[in-house]
Amino acid sequence: MRAALDQVIDRKLVMAHLTATGQAASKTDVDVELAQFEKNLKAQNLTLAQHCERVGLSPEQVRRALAWKLSWKRYCEKQLTPQNLQKYFDANRREFDGTQLRVAQILFKLPRDAEETAITAAKDRAAKLRGEIVSGNMPFADAAKRYSEAPSRDAGGDIGWIERHRPMPEDFSRAAFALKKGEISEPLVSPFGVHLIAVTDEKPGGKSWQDIENELRPAVTLYLFRWIADKERATAKIEYAEIK
Repeated sequence: MRAALDQVIDRKLVMAHLTATGQAASKTDVDVELAQFEKNLKAQNLTLAQHCERVGLSPEQVRRALAWKLSWKRYCEKQLTPQNLQKYFDANRREFDGTQLRVAQILFKLPRDAEETAITAAKDRAAKLRGEIVSGNMPFADAAKRYSEAPSRDAGGDIGWIERHRPMPEDFSRAAFALKKGEISEPLVSPFGVHLIAVTDEKPGGKSWQDIENELRPAVTLYLFRWIADKERATAKIEYAEIK
């Protein structure tokens, strides 16, 4: 519930930013959009009032939703230029260009319903072992064979080549792709337990931003939303009322 509430707050903050900077849709723009919306409803033998009753929104809430949709669409159209797509791609190249990483892991297993104390203990254990590896007291592969509880332990933790979005879960892949060759992650908590991830090799990808434009556009759109929302949150006064 808190996550859903934060999403609503972030949207309001972004809309306030667009309004303050003169980038929001005008009243006339929204009037036109609302008239078209009502025309579409009429084609379905519905009035705006009937639609509002059906979806549980007031006419003003429908108007605000249309204002948001129109404002955000126009803002993104201005921002998603070839130059900006290229810039974002260059700054996050390994995310999109097909780069492959060879990774190894050490896993300390935990049940899915593990208590916080057990998770903390596993993280502490992983952090201590990471310190031993980073300081050169123990090779990662030896540590994996000795301590890991994953099937890859017999191979020194090696789980082969991965790409940014497959085959590993998102949290694991994100942590791996934040590393350079030879680096070891901080302890990562997942539904399986606590992981240490090492990148042992890398194959650079050869895709251009044009090759993956359909993937790049949603990523840049999300980046723009989060950039504005986080900037506005830094100065906004947000109070959460208790809901009973």
